[in-house]
Amino acid sequence: MCLPEQNCGFLWLVFQDKVLTNSIRHTRHLTYSTACDACGVQEETLMHILQDCPMIRGLWSSFPGSHAMPLLEAYCEIMKGIASSHSSSPRP
Repeated sequence: MCLPEQNCGFLWLVFQDKVLTNSIRHTRHLTYSTACDACGVQEETLMHILQDCPMIRGLWSSFPGSHAMPLLEAYCEIMKGIASSHSSSPRP
């Protein structure tokens, strides 16, 4: 699949968990709020901006014939599994 360079860069950031969300910016004292800029309701995390935000979900579904949503949902499920395995494993 051929993607524009900026899309490849964004996907690299996503898979490296390097997207600078408001939640991360808040922990670095770069913003006052963790709220999502699109919906303003929930905390802006990577999972939120890719899957959970109602504004973004509407945007993804507006692309005709888009296969992005199932791919993003699969990625988010993998990330949830990784996060839960890290939180349940005992720390040394």
